[in-house]
Amino acid sequence: MGEPTDVLGLPSAHPCARLKGGEHGRDSVRGEHFPVPQRVRAAATDFSERRPQIWSGIDPKYFTVHALGDRTAEVTEGGREFGGIWAREHYDWSDPDRVVARVLDSNIFRPGSRWALRVRPTPTGGSRVEWTSLRQPNSLKGRLVVLALRVAGRQHLRGYLQQTLAELENQTA
Repeated sequence: MGEPTDVLGLPSAHPCARLKGGEHGRDSVRGEHFPVPQRVRAAATDFSERRPQIWSGIDPKYFTVHALGDRTAEVTEGGREFGGIWAREHYDWSDPDRVVARVLDSNIFRPGSRWALRVRPTPTGGSRVEWTSLRQPNSLKGRLVVLALRVAGRQHLRGYLQQTLAELENQTA
């Protein structure tokens, strides 16, 4: 068995695993929700033309699937915020409880920046969802985005995630 890791897959001893601020934007949003874990995971790994409808923060203009495998994908996604932001990311969902996206290229984040969505079942039949990100800016615009995320990002991200999960809950199975 390997070294213990955090939700982002960083070794527990890695300096970024303990990061709470500074130039890096590390944040975490947690909550319990009704949709079953399989439905949340399916939404996180749905790279069809429906993705921008499932995840309202994705602008169809910035959505391109470059490669799609059984447990990985390479995708460019982004939104109109801050005059247009995008990231080409490598998604990996080989861990049954976690989907990780690592930045390959971006107009605001350094390669290696990442986010992870961990989904686990609850005793009541719903999901415990944890979204964690480690964003390293690559430009002044990136630094401004990281600062904005540090100031108001947690509330924004929590609302965005709750809205998406509520919509999944209301969908028929």
